[in-house]
Formats: sequence, structure tokens, C-alpha cells
Amino acid sequence: MIRIQLVGNDRVEARFASLSQRARQSLVDAMKRQWFNLQAHVVSEKLSGQVLRRRTGNLASSINADSSFEDGGSEIVGKVGTKVVYGGVHEYGGAVNVQAHTRNITQVFGRPVTPTEVFVRSHTVNYPERSFLRSSIADLSSQIRADMERSVREAVGA
Repeated sequence: MIRIQLVGNDRVEARFASLSQRARQSLVDAMKRQWFNLQAHVVSEKLSGQVLRRRTGNLASSINADSSFEDGGSEIVGKVGTKVVYGGVHEYGGAVNVQAHTRNITQVFGRPVTPTEVFVRSHTVNYPERSFLRSSIADLSSQIRADMERSVREAVGA
């Protein structure tokens, strides 16, 4: 999960708390729009070749924008993430321990061979960081901020 927290001084938080219900709803709607745009950007750009290349589509189909936005006093929360375990390994990098196992091979050095069962020793695989969520937020941050500001301005009539 990636968490973005915008924190200001007490006056900014007090101003946010005093926003009209219409302005708050407009901000929530803008956040929903932008989080779904972020989800689409991750799937169509980052997981389709820009950062990772889609193989099975499991990671891409697991990317979700949480629609349970909470408006509690001084914060509105929206989440975009994945529950696929290897998504975190790709996002942050890391080492994965592979247990010993057997597998069937059907080609060697790119040439087809008679299917043969081989033993694979336990080993560790190191994955580099290949951010697809955090980099997408960085790509779209100005658009997200502009849409949220515009929505609040329209709602308060400024």
C-alpha cells in the first residue's frame, strides 16, 4: 500500500474542517476521479511495458482503487493498491527465497527437447525496485492536485 499524507499547519487543517459539505463532497469526488485515473494509468502504462511487461495479467487485474473514502473531520482517504504478494516485491525490490522443487523443461538454450523433469535447488532471487504505483503517483501528481483544487474552488464559488 502506498500512503500519501498531506499535512499542513493547524490553520490549514482548521480551514479544511470548516469547508462546507458541498466543498467536501466535491473534493471526495475529485479524489475518486483521480484515483481511478491513477489505476488506469498503472494498468495501461506501467504494467504494459513502461516498467513491467504483462505476462498473465494477474498483477494488472489486481490493481484496485478503494472506493471506501472516509471523510472523518480532517482527512479524506483514498487507496490504490494490489493484494498480489509479488506486487510489493516489484514496487520496492527485494529478495525472494525459492524452495527446492522439480520442474518440467521443454526447451534448452531456446531449442525444443523431449519434456524432462529436473531438480531445482533452493536459492534466493534478488529483484530490483521497479516502481509502478509510486512512479505513477509522481507522473500524475500535478494533474491530481490541479483537479482537486479546481473542484474545491468551484464548490466554494471562488
